Amino acid sequence: MQRLGKISIEDHASITPGTSKQVCINAVGQLSERLTWTDATMNVDGTLIVVLSYEKVVFFPRAPSQTVANALQSAACTFMPRTDVSPEERQFEAITFMPFPYYAVTSECLNKAPSAFNIYSYELVF
Repeated sequence: MQRLGKISIEDHASITPGTSKQVCINAVGQLSERLTWTDATMNVDGTLIVVLSYEKVVFFPRAPSQTVANALQSAACTFMPRTDVSPEERQFEAITFMPFPYYAVTSECLNKAPSAFNIYSYELVF
């Protein structure tokens, strides 16, 4: 995925846990850096967006007057966080902010049931 998109509130409201549905994604922007991403999230106060690719984590600052699309089209932070993956883990899959100043990443399950995976947490240092 290179482009930022959104689905309608009606489609979002009709999706229930454990189900899937075909939805129309409306393009609203494009990332400033060429990056195939797997997950993204924003911190609670909306000032920092983190985008996860298969190999790295990229942070985008967001000013109160900016839309998410504008922030992602701006330059990413030059901070390159450490990313650890064990040999059993192939790629990063999910990311989230934890209570400040931490964030966490995890890899995808490797088609095992039940799945066991590591969650790596890191401290943001400014």
